[in-house]
Amino acid sequence: MIPMGGTACIRLYSLGRTLNFIMTSDPRDSHHAFRSVAEKATNSDASYRYADAGQLSVFFEKSVEYEKRAENKERINAKISSGQYDEEIESYLYNLSSEEIVRGMKNTGNGFANVLLKFMNVDDNHALHIIQSIDKEYQSVCGRVFEAYDPSASFSRNINNIGLR
Repeated sequence: MIPMGGTACIRLYSLGRTLNFIMTSDPRDSHHAFRSVAEKATNSDASYRYADAGQLSVFFEKSVEYEKRAENKERINAKISSGQYDEEIESYLYNLSSEEIVRGMKNTGNGFANVLLKFMNVDDNHALHIIQSIDKEYQSVCGRVFEAYDPSASFSRNINNIGLR
């Protein structure tokens, strides 16, 4: 659905969908390296979108540079381990594949689950992204062993406890 409210808004939305198409051959599929840029451009909440194409361009360039630097991964892992959540962590989480999200839940400490909860609390689109990612890959990552479902059950309990907005 294209949001209403002006030519610039529609152009930014279209740029986000075009980026999806270039990366995945599907304008609705944002599971690619520049997901955070595309999702922000097409967000249903206008206050969360880019202010203009210049801002989108700056964030796209930052994403390209970010993908090139290995030391970013170490800094992000340290932030996640300590439960820190900021724009860098949000962008990182948005760019993870469904499999990486589930592996993170399964193989890392509570820091990962805590930042996922903070990510989900941003808005409904963020929450839906995580829920769909878990649903899509959980069995393939964890198999059918009962104990493997503990991280998911704990995460679900935490969602219920904090009551996402």
